[in-house]
Amino acid sequence: MRISPNHPLRRLFADLVAKELPADHDVGEMLVESNPLLDAPSFEREREVRKHIGDYTLFLTGMFPEYVATLPRRGLRLDSIIDYVKAGKESYRIVAAFDQFEYRHVAPLFRRLLWVGCCGWAAARARYFTQFRTIELQSTFYQPSAVDLAEEWRRDAPEDFRFCLKACARRRPASDDVRPGQPANRPRSGL
Repeated sequence: MRISPNHPLRRLFADLVAKELPADHDVGEMLVESNPLLDAPSFEREREVRKHIGDYTLFLTGMFPEYVATLPRRGLRLDSIIDYVKAGKESYRIVAAFDQFEYRHVAPLFRRLLWVGCCGWAAARARYFTQFRTIELQSTFYQPSAVDLAEEWRRDAPEDFRFCLKACARRRPASDDVRPGQPANRPRSGL
């Protein structure tokens, strides 16, 4: 179902986003600030600002895609030409490169965050493959995918693309099937 651009809820959401999202968060300016060859006084500052850019851009892209989609139409701001997903992933790549001393324990987390994706195809597959490096497919939870469909996904995807498939509910052992002394395979809440 398509929602009209003039629908009251759509207008309410747009007004809330415009009022609540900080206008002073210009990702373009933050990218300049993070560059040690331009404004960043130290590599520590580069890491700090790049972490913020990654957090901010990827959060907005996931939670408020409508807002991010309006950025190219927002006049002469540097943000109007920035791809938020690419800026966020690039920022996390830089943060992950800080893997010495006090950052050696958190660097692996940011390397894992580079594998950003959606739950399901958020766009046409060809376009999706240019934006993301992984996907979680939930359709496999309800019914295993046909082999020819899975082969087509793999064939169309880039070499380093990752697929995360939910285990089929019909294939998981029931808690009654657990042998004595073995932990039960019960789903954890919140996962």
